[in-house]
Amino acid sequence: MYCPLCKAEYRGGFSRCSDCKLDLVHTYEEAREIPVVHLWEGNSISKFNAVVAALDDANIPNHAESGASPNAGGAWWSTVGVFAIFRLFAKIGGANPTMGWKVLVLESDYAAAKTIAERILN
Repeated sequence: MYCPLCKAEYRGGFSRCSDCKLDLVHTYEEAREIPVVHLWEGNSISKFNAVVAALDDANIPNHAESGASPNAGGAWWSTVGVFAIFRLFAKIGGANPTMGWKVLVLESDYAAAKTIAERILN
């Protein structure tokens, strides 16, 4: 079983992704065929929080990614759930100029998500 948004694998008995809150599909191939698009990227944790909260309020599934910039001594991106990002932010104690944030959504939700993000960010 796989999440169509974050592509995480689940063992049998699970039916929904614990991070994205989407119904799982049976195979990785099925998950891979469902298009996911980039909605927002930036270094501002407050903008990130605002976008994610607004998408959650609108019941639009979203997936967050965080990682150090290539100039931070080793480029890496790790996929983590939204709550893990909040815990990570609390650990580092504030915005880090080398830290980046990305928000991804299903392509089918992109138009609505873009409208919400633009409203929040402007």
